[in-house]
Amino acid sequence: MKQIPPIIDITIITNMINNLIHKDQYQLSLELNRRKTMLRLDAEEHKLVDHFYKLKPRQKEINSSKLIWKAIYDQQAILHEIAIFKKWLQLQKPASSCTLQDIQLPNIN
Repeated sequence: MKQIPPIIDITIITNMINNLIHKDQYQLSLELNRRKTMLRLDAEEHKLVDHFYKLKPRQKEINSSKLIWKAIYDQQAILHEIAIFKKWLQLQKPASSCTLQDIQLPNIN
């Protein structure tokens, strides 16, 4: 069994614990703010859809709206993926000469 060193600097341990707690609280705070924002956006989206249906649209208008909403959703998802990819590229080694222009992406129709 190992012996614990007789001298343990309590301030170093305290600082390490405080830093760990602060980091975890920061991550928790970010997640809480993200969830609040998503909840607010979901509520706003629900109100907009509710207002749309109160206008008593015809089935053709409903189908067109659903198609537009899906296209917007898909566009936002792609923009989100591009942002993640750009961040990933920035984190790669600087020796890499790969840029977004070098990557041939397919056209999306």
